[in-house]
Amino acid sequence: MSSYFEGSQPHMRLAALQPLIEEDEFRVELHKSERRPRYLHHPPDGGWGWIVVVGSFMCMYISFGIPRTLGIFVTPLVDNFESNTGTIGWIVSMPMTLLLTTGPIAGALCKKYGCRIIGIVGGVLAGSGLLIAYSATNVFCLAIGLGILPGLGFGLASTASVVIVSRYFENLFILANGIIYLGGPIGYLSIPPIAQLFLQLYDWRGAALILSGVTLHIAVGGALMRPVHLSRDFREVDLHENDDSHIADEQFTNNGNKKHKTQPTRSKRLRSIIRSFVRHLELRLFCENAMFVILLPVILLSGFAYEAWLIYVAPQAEELQISATMSAILLSSTGVGAITGRLAQIGILHWNIISSYSLLAFGTVIAWLSLMMDPLFQNFTGLLTFSIIYGIATGIMMPLGPVLVRDYVGMNKLPAALGWFNLVRGTGALLGGSITGVLHDYYGSYYKPFIVVGMVQFMSVLMIVCKPCIQQLIEGKKTSVKNEKERELSP
Repeated sequence: MSSYFEGSQPHMRLAALQPLIEEDEFRVELHKSERRPRYLHHPPDGGWGWIVVVGSFMCMYISFGIPRTLGIFVTPLVDNFESNTGTIGWIVSMPMTLLLTTGPIAGALCKKYGCRIIGIVGGVLAGSGLLIAYSATNVFCLAIGLGILPGLGFGLASTASVVIVSRYFENLFILANGIIYLGGPIGYLSIPPIAQLFLQLYDWRGAALILSGVTLHIAVGGALMRPVHLSRDFREVDLHENDDSHIADEQFTNNGNKKHKTQPTRSKRLRSIIRSFVRHLELRLFCENAMFVILLPVILLSGFAYEAWLIYVAPQAEELQISATMSAILLSSTGVGAITGRLAQIGILHWNIISSYSLLAFGTVIAWLSLMMDPLFQNFTGLLTFSIIYGIATGIMMPLGPVLVRDYVGMNKLPAALGWFNLVRGTGALLGGSITGVLHDYYGSYYKPFIVVGMVQFMSVLMIVCKPCIQQLIEGKKTSVKNEKERELSP
């Protein structure tokens, strides 16, 4: 059988094959376009971003609601494991501490692997931990299942929630961030009564098993965090490649006109690892961004006062001969106030009534005044009033952290900066819970410890008041350095 091209000229063969070649090239290009992600010049400010907000709200709701619920397990766990209250209390407080203090690691992981993977892993870790706690037979397994794994999982999920929302929203970031931060107070307002019912019906193991299933829904919220690719990511990749190229260039030595590749020495490999570590954790922020450094002490002191209030407002009421039921209402009223404050904060910033920093200053001053008034009104009515006011103040203050961090460091460095922000906040919470308890043991009442808590909050007010002066001093120093360099360069 003769070939179709037999006896034909070469140009005729090429002309006959051209349609097939063009069709194959089209298929290749289509295949590449389907696989290549679409890069956007700006965050979409909507679209799938609102689904991401729903998933992030779910993660924040569970991540902050479950740790605030674990306190109801203290008494049954002490009886079941025949342990002391201090040990069980330490285990129960571990998830909230790890949630905040794992921030830098969670931020670096989100930057390297993406928020969707980290959110899903966080949900699986937290849910698996509570499943281990369900079958725990000793205090060690209980600490891993009820404390360490949930704390790590909640920390990963909460950081991923804020980071992915910051990538989807730019102009509407304040609104989206406020919505997801509503999940926290709604969580610790609604989950504890439900968990208490489970505890009464199914004992603590059954309640832990149900909460494990609830916690696994964090993975569902993480699955909704579809990645968005922004054009600014190219600049960051180029910067990292330039940093790595310097390391690669050092691995070559000139020998005449030829270059021979040499094995990197141990010191060079160590230097490469250190550079990568610094790059992902953004340690340069502490040297290059003064406003971010000024914000951190404010968050540390406010976190100290906030955690001390949440832990000890109900014991303080019981010490004043107020019933346990009425004491629990005080904590719930703080949650109601926090929801009100966060809704107000969303509206104020969305319509640009005042700046975010001015709103932070206002909330901090109100929180300080309510804490200082607390020792003066040692009755249920006074405590209830200032619980609501303090809840409103903290509802305004706490969601402003990511907004200010984004304004100070920019979007590219936001994951690592939020990690350091959460670490500082968690350190303040840890100090507030422990130091206030030590002061109570020393003085024998909550009267003087709450005065100390109010003074700590006042120190954050002083930091906020001094911030414009510090900023002006820094800008003046930068201007003088710039002028000096210009003089040196001038002929």
